[in-house]
Amino acid sequence: MDERERTFFAHECERYLMTLGINTLRAYGRRLGLQAPTKRKKGDLIRDIVEALCGEEKPSRSKRGAPIKNDYIEPSVLEEIEKIKGRYFDGGMSALKEEKESEEGVFLQFTVQPSKLNERQKQRLHDFLSCL
Repeated sequence: MDERERTFFAHECERYLMTLGINTLRAYGRRLGLQAPTKRKKGDLIRDIVEALCGEEKPSRSKRGAPIKNDYIEPSVLEEIEKIKGRYFDGGMSALKEEKESEEGVFLQFTVQPSKLNERQKQRLHDFLSCL
């Protein structure tokens, strides 16, 4: 992920996460493996979640302490985070790398990692390439 993609992704994640309640953020932090999400303030927790989603902070949850009482996260929260990831990463499709104009039209160059695409994304890519 380049710096520009990371910045846009982080900003959009932060905006979405700010709309969530602290209990939902704590549960999501636990799911990501953040250490002691219940001891953090909302802003700090959001920053740590975004860093974990960007791969900057390695989650390091310990096995010590009492068992978790409530680890439920609404599916809509997980779906929205996946939508945001899909807009910036699209499961292996990076952002357009280069755009050049010529006499015949516009050339676009992008990178695809087929091993990271799910079946739906592979089909969409195939449909896109077929129409060219």
